[in-house]
Parts: sequence; C-alpha cells; structure tokens
Amino acid sequence: VDVDLEVEVEVQVVGVVQIVVVVLVGVVLLEIDVVLVVVDV
Repeated sequence: VDVDLEVEVEVQVVGVVQIVVVVLVGVVLLEIDVVLVVVDV
C-alpha cells in the first residue's frame, strides 16, 4: 500500500511539474511575442 501511495504521489508531482513548465513556457512565449511586436512597431 505504501508503495502504491508513493507512486501515486510521484505521478501527481510529475503532472504538476508538467503543468508549471507549460505555463512558464507559455508566459515566456507571450513575453517574446510582445517584445517582437514592440520592436516591429
């Protein structure tokens, strides 16, 4: 049971990390787009 709980926790942590990475990448891309727009103008 303990092993199963540990595995479930690890899976949840990996999922959260993936979500955080996706959000960070999205924010960075948005910032880059804004910078490019400002440079173009």
